[in-house]
Amino acid sequence: MGRLRPTTHRMTDWNRVREVETLRESGHLAEALVEFKALRESATDAADRSSILLHEALSYYDLGHFDKEVEAASEAVRLLPEESPTRPYAEFCLACARGHGGKFDLAAQELKAFLKR
Repeated sequence: MGRLRPTTHRMTDWNRVREVETLRESGHLAEALVEFKALRESATDAADRSSILLHEALSYYDLGHFDKEVEAASEAVRLLPEESPTRPYAEFCLACARGHGGKFDLAAQELKAFLKR
């Protein structure tokens, strides 16, 4: 019988996420974005990665990088299964990001679909 190897599931440091969010809110946008990316890259859980991506999307919004905001929000949605309780929030964020990027028809279509659930 072989020896079992311990799994390496690293917990996301949500206190650090909050600290970085405070950094973003205080106007240190580029620095916060770098920190969010590092936190996401170290996260092992898809739901955690999705949540951190939504923080990245907000950072891109604050920087006026709306295409990257949409990319981050889209990836956040993609990481979550349909039945995830946090998926509706991620989908709402994606629709808002599309609106920020000037894709108003697509944003309205996604918001309508969101509201019909």
